[in-house]
Amino acid sequence: MIDDYAYIQSIFRAFHQKHSHIQIDLFILENRCTDDEKQWLALKNHVLYVWLEICGFTIN
Repeated sequence: MIDDYAYIQSIFRAFHQKHSHIQIDLFILENRCTDDEKQWLALKNHVLYVWLEICGFTIN
């Protein structure tokens, strides 16, 4: 699965180099398909946030 992140990172970087005026917003679905809000924090995928931070993407 980490190779997927590396592949996606290179695509975003290449796109940004050609089209630096375009902002790309990524949406990370954290609730993992449950309406039970008490479970959301435990189901949060921290790996995605670490990957975004390491790649230098801005996290809002």
